[in-house]
Amino acid sequence: MLLPGRRKPGSITLKHGLTSDLSFWTWRETTMKTNPLILIAKITIKMYDRAGSPKATWELYDGVLEKIAGPQLKADSSDYALEEMTIRYVGINRIL
Repeated sequence: MLLPGRRKPGSITLKHGLTSDLSFWTWRETTMKTNPLILIAKITIKMYDRAGSPKATWELYDGVLEKIAGPQLKADSSDYALEEMTIRYVGINRIL
């Protein structure tokens, strides 16, 4: 029998194609220079279908940016350029 108790922190890795949007990089750089504790935040992740309609929404509580990485660029590769972000969180809730 399982009893409710303390939750273990989780982590989620997000990957997306390279874009000109620098909001995550700017957020990270600004907070690291001013106050790293600001990096702890409630983070909302929304997933959309190809038509642009929302299909799922999650909220991560006490999220901390654990890792952010740019694309691995290789001249001899035809792979897509992907950015990767790993977020560690204390709680998660599915809203939609």
